[in-house]
Amino acid sequence: MASQRTVADVGDIDRGQTLLATALASPKQKRMALVIAVIAVFVFVAAVPFVRMPLAKMPAFIPSYEAALFFIDLITAILLFDQFIRLRSTGLLFLASGYLFDAFIIVAHALSFPGAFGPAGLLGGGAQTTAWLYVFWHGGFSLFIILYALWGRSEGAGIPT
Repeated sequence: MASQRTVADVGDIDRGQTLLATALASPKQKRMALVIAVIAVFVFVAAVPFVRMPLAKMPAFIPSYEAALFFIDLITAILLFDQFIRLRSTGLLFLASGYLFDAFIIVAHALSFPGAFGPAGLLGGGAQTTAWLYVFWHGGFSLFIILYALWGRSEGAGIPT
């Protein structure tokens, strides 16, 4: 009987046949996840009394939020491209490309947002440009996810057992 793999063991396993998502978490990692989840619940409960309080306009919120989202999507794309290189799964290539597409269209969306960098945004197109970029952002990413799902099914998902 094969022993169960943990996240700590991933570095010791053949690089070409391991997905981080398929490795089991150690008891210490499970406890850490539980502590983080409990802290998140407490922060959420503490914020509930402020739900109905109107907030002041903050034009810098959209660019800062989208900057964080850009880096999250870029890091995710890099990690998925690494998994693609290891497993040669075309489905993973679609998924990684989707995250890369998402990261770069976020930049255009942030630059076009009215009021963030200028009255009509830096691209000068106004609210219609921002709305269309939003549609392409979410619709385009969804197409990559659909391609990943369809291709993964035909490949057997490329995940070792």
